[in-house]
Amino acid sequence: MREIKYRAWVKRAQQMASWKEIQEKQNLHRLIGNPDYPLMQYTGLTDANDVEIYEGDIVRFCVVEGEPGEKRRESEIGEVKVHPLGVWLGDWDYLWCEQIEVVGNIYENKELAKAM
Repeated sequence: MREIKYRAWVKRAQQMASWKEIQEKQNLHRLIGNPDYPLMQYTGLTDANDVEIYEGDIVRFCVVEGEPGEKRRESEIGEVKVHPLGVWLGDWDYLWCEQIEVVGNIYENKELAKAM
């Protein structure tokens, strides 16, 4: 079972609040549903550099065709989204992806978000 935690984009300050900061201020209940503090859920996954992957992250990855490790397409870039059936990277289910690397997020790296 994966650890349940979040981070939040603080619109007014234009910075990310970590799970530790949210817990220290004991304010998760005030952030839920508040449009000034969009929450991003931890997926339970880490990238190739051991960086935690959150909903809203922008990742670079290779898509595997066939058996894992067989044939790869060129690298792609996409937003991480959490769905009831799993984690998606762009248009791909996480299970079809390799060499995943977090390169930014949709709030701090708008130029990457536009490129998707």
